[in-house]
Amino acid sequence: MRAATLSLLRLGESTTLTPTPITTTALTPVPALAPELELLQYRMCRTVQTVEELWREWTVGLQGTPAIAALDSRWGSRWRAGRQSELQWYSLRLEVIKEIRRLAQSRRTSEVVAMRVLDLQQQQSGHSIDQLCKLLRKGRKARVGRVRMRAL
Repeated sequence: MRAATLSLLRLGESTTLTPTPITTTALTPVPALAPELELLQYRMCRTVQTVEELWREWTVGLQGTPAIAALDSRWGSRWRAGRQSELQWYSLRLEVIKEIRRLAQSRRTSEVVAMRVLDLQQQQSGHSIDQLCKLLRKGRKARVGRVRMRAL
C-alpha cells in the first residue's frame, strides 16, 4: 500500500502526516439457529384477544413471526410436539380457525369475510378469545354427536 503524505504549514513549521492503513476484517455472521431449534422455541402469542388478531397470527404471522399455517405446512405437528401447554393452546385456537372455514363454506363466502363475521360476533357477545374457543369446541362436539346419532 502506498502511503500518502500531507504537509501542514503552521507559522513556518512543517509536519508530515502519514495515514495509518485501514485494515478490514471480514465480519463473521452469527450463526442462525438451525431451523429445527427455531421451531422448537416457537410459542404462539398469548396476548391475542380477538378473532381478527388470531386470524392474522394464523395466516400471516405477527410482527415478523411465522404464520401458524406456514409452521403446520412445513413441520406438521413437530413444531409443537412435546410441549403440553403449546399443544393445548394450539388445539383451542384451532377451533376458531375451523369455525371461520365452516362459516365460509356454509355461506359460500371468503374466509376473510367469515373471519369478520365471527370477530363481530365475539365483540357483540363480550366473550374473550379463550371463552369463544371453548364455546366453539362445545358446539362442534354437539354437532358431531348429532351427526353420529343420525348415522345410526
